[in-house]
Amino acid sequence: MKKNILILGIIFLLIGVSVVSSTRINIKTSSLCESNNPPYVPSEPEPEDGATDVPLIGCVSCTGGDPDPGDTVLYDIYFGDTTPPPQVYSNFSIPIYCTFSWAFNTTYYWKVVSTDEHGASTEGPIWIFTTRDNNPPYIPSNPIPPDGAENVTGGGLSWTGGDPDGDIVTYDVYFGEGLGNPPQIAENITNTTFILPGIINFNTTYSWKIVAWDIYGLNTSGPIWTFKTIENLPPNVPSNPFPADGAECVPIVINLSWVGGDPNPGDPVYYDVYFGVTDPPTQKSSKQTETCYDPPGELEIYKVYYWKVVAWDSGGLCTEGPIWEFTTKSPCAPSKPIIDGPTHGSIGVEYNYTFNSTYECGDLFYIINWGDDSSVEYVGPAPSGIEVNASHIWNKKGTYIIKARAEDEFGIIGPWGELTVTIPRDKSISSSLLLRFLEQYPLLNTLLIRLGLQ
Repeated sequence: MKKNILILGIIFLLIGVSVVSSTRINIKTSSLCESNNPPYVPSEPEPEDGATDVPLIGCVSCTGGDPDPGDTVLYDIYFGDTTPPPQVYSNFSIPIYCTFSWAFNTTYYWKVVSTDEHGASTEGPIWIFTTRDNNPPYIPSNPIPPDGAENVTGGGLSWTGGDPDGDIVTYDVYFGEGLGNPPQIAENITNTTFILPGIINFNTTYSWKIVAWDIYGLNTSGPIWTFKTIENLPPNVPSNPFPADGAECVPIVINLSWVGGDPNPGDPVYYDVYFGVTDPPTQKSSKQTETCYDPPGELEIYKVYYWKVVAWDSGGLCTEGPIWEFTTKSPCAPSKPIIDGPTHGSIGVEYNYTFNSTYECGDLFYIINWGDDSSVEYVGPAPSGIEVNASHIWNKKGTYIIKARAEDEFGIIGPWGELTVTIPRDKSISSSLLLRFLEQYPLLNTLLIRLGLQ
């Protein structure tokens, strides 16, 4: 009996030791499962590993991180044109490095070492890339004016430029008279056009060239081009005088005008004006740029006036116009027009009216306002005292005032004439019996229409 009890005690002791041992093993295993993991291997490099023709962007980057949530990772970056590359940055919070000092056509090596907050680290592979080569800008070409051109009139230059690498290009402009190497007159031009300052001389040979620069300092000089400007021609003969040569009934307040210009594009023209009651007239204005002249004060009535214009260009050439003349009139205006026509009517019916104004000379134009929302109507020209005709349709009931006035060829306008017209509601008769009756008596039907009853 005692022996059995002893055996049972030994068994329970062994079981307890086994349980304790098993618990310790589990605790140890659990502790090992909770150990720190090193950061991820740096990956996804930018530029890609082995890339060529890489632009000089100046920055490299990759993907990092850590498998243990919450772990802080710092990065040591190695970069250079030798392998293995030297360390250039340590304990950076993101795997990016910028230097902006890359060289053209150069192979660079780089890698990243990641370290977490527990001291575990992971070294990435060495990546490699090669930057692009830099080519100088294209040779400037396609000049305008074309090389060797003659009779050139414009004051602008243009050309074709650009860069094979797509780099930004600026241009220096060289320009001067004669043959040979021209002097520089502009730099850092961003467009392929250039407007020459000032006025270029006539009948002169000019030389020019363009030097193109990219943003990295490489340049390409274009060839020297030449062109010859047009010969200077005298100004156009002054023409188209207002008032017209020989005009009569000219108002005593009048602004003279003419057509000028120059056959050389861009050549400015100046005018001397001669005016007066003597033939030839005396000079009243000198070197004016406007093609008009306003005589001071009022002219005398019923007087003959003489005038001419002399045109000058920038090169000192001149052209004298002919002597023109005109005769003034008294300061009167056309009379108030007499308006004649129906004073009553119906909606939608067209009515004809006559207009008549008198004037001492010249043809007249009539300005007619029908009193509704229609546009103002212009009729003419017609001789003084001769009637003109105009028709109108009113589309609404109402009382309308027709207004008209006459105007001569010089813009002298007379007073308004008026005529009142009443347009009642449409009173058309709808009885079929009465309509048949009116069809048999058309004169009665016409009378009803004139009275506004039909």
